[in-house]
Amino acid sequence: MTNPEYGWFVEHADTDSAFLLILRDYTAFVDRVRKRAHEVGHNGDLTELVNHCTYRAIYEQDRFGSMTSI
Repeated sequence: MTNPEYGWFVEHADTDSAFLLILRDYTAFVDRVRKRAHEVGHNGDLTELVNHCTYRAIYEQDRFGSMTSI
């Protein structure tokens, strides 16, 4: 297993933060979650998924604070 590119996260912390994206533009956050769900083949009702990701981005920032982890 290769180690994550931590330098990238440091340089792009403001653009990869799910919490900051929610604060700036919630619609963009939802669009990114839906796009990622489509990429991995999850094409059903995405309302529950979006709500789950929103909760985690706000209340579990230590584990799910970045868009990369979502």
